[in-house]
Amino acid sequence: MKETGYTIPKWDPARTPVGYRDGKRWGTMFEKAWAADGPYWALRGNGGIESTLADLWSWSRALDGDAVLPAAQRKKLFTPWVPEGPGAKSTYGYGWAIEQTPWKTTLVSHNGGNGTFSADFRRYVDDRIVVITAASDPAHKAWRVSEPLARIARGEAPAPAITPLGDDARAQVIRDFVAAFNSGDAAAMRAFRARSMVSREGGPTEEQRDATTKRMRDDFGTLRVEGVLAKDERSIATRMTDAQGRSLKFRFEFTPENRISALAMEPE
Repeated sequence: MKETGYTIPKWDPARTPVGYRDGKRWGTMFEKAWAADGPYWALRGNGGIESTLADLWSWSRALDGDAVLPAAQRKKLFTPWVPEGPGAKSTYGYGWAIEQTPWKTTLVSHNGGNGTFSADFRRYVDDRIVVITAASDPAHKAWRVSEPLARIARGEAPAPAITPLGDDARAQVIRDFVAAFNSGDAAAMRAFRARSMVSREGGPTEEQRDATTKRMRDDFGTLRVEGVLAKDERSIATRMTDAQGRSLKFRFEFTPENRISALAMEPE
């Protein structure tokens, strides 16, 4: 690895990535305030490092053998020790997140970002696939394309294309749901349910619905509609992104009067 570090090597400014926010130039990492010997203490060891695809690929290959760590230490490195949070699919090892893929193999990964740049490093160890993605605009998070690329590498068909949500009555109901959810206001969510959702006899109480919404808020933060995955006369399946940049699939079932009769999260 010859091109990985904070101030070593001396990076050519022409080769450093430029970040953008809201269509405007944000700049490079080296244009921001750094200490004389690298980034400030808050980034020591956990971010701000510069590298290249070739170097990261070399690091991944080194982790497959004993060049850096012997087998016993590598086993500890990739052992799932601590769940990453309530309801999280992944468990933290020593600097890596370990989880099961949708196709039941092991994924060892880590991602991160600074609000402008984002990066994702995924090692599908059982599949012998490595996916490394990076982005320089917060509107296009690196990890959104990582799993689709892994699926393509496995020989699967590309993920279904998404289309814009549109402006019809059902699209507006979905937008209203997201706005009420993102507000974090239980009263706003109750008002939305009264206006746009079907209440079934014997179904959950308002208090139970409030509790479910709170759990979702704690897990997802906020939601953003990316577009429509599938649509028919009764339902609309949407792709959404949460505050952590994770892709989620929400399916809305509608009555003929354009009220939500059922809402479910599904694996994508």
